[in-house]
Amino acid sequence: MTDFCFAHVIILTDDPKPESIPLNNNLTYYNGHISMTYGKSPSLNFTFECNPGVTGRETGPKCEKKKDNYECLWQTAYACRPMSSVQCSIRNEDGSVDDQYDYSPLSKSERNWQARITGPNHEGVVYFINVCRTVILKNVARRCPPTAGVCVVKG
Repeated sequence: MTDFCFAHVIILTDDPKPESIPLNNNLTYYNGHISMTYGKSPSLNFTFECNPGVTGRETGPKCEKKKDNYECLWQTAYACRPMSSVQCSIRNEDGSVDDQYDYSPLSKSERNWQARITGPNHEGVVYFINVCRTVILKNVARRCPPTAGVCVVKG
C-alpha cells in the first residue's frame, strides 16, 4: 500500500493560470455544521450540509469565488446527524378502549413545521417544530441547537 501526502490543492478555473492553495487540514464543527478550510489567502472553504436524500458520491461541491477565497457548499448524507428512532405513538389503555395514536405522519424529513407569532413584541418570532425527531437545520432554523425538537428564533 502506498500513502500519498498532498501539500497543495490546485484550483482550475477559466483563468489560464491555476491557483495553488496549501493544505492545513483545519476541520471545524459549529452549531451542527461541518466545515474545512485550506490555506489563508487564497483559501478554499468547504461547508458540508446535511442532505439525507443524497447517497453515494453522485454530487460534488458547488463553489463560488469571493475576492481571493473560494466558498464551496457540498450537500451529502454523510454530514447528517445520526437520527435515533423514537416511539412515535401512544396507546390509550383505559380498560374499555384500546386505541393507539400514531404521530409518525407528523414527522418531517425535508423541512419543519412552523408557527409564527403575531402581536406586540413578537415581530419576527418563529417556532420550528418537528415531531418524533430533531428540527431540520435549514435556512433560519440553522440557528437552532442540533438536538432540538422545538426551537424559537427571533428576528
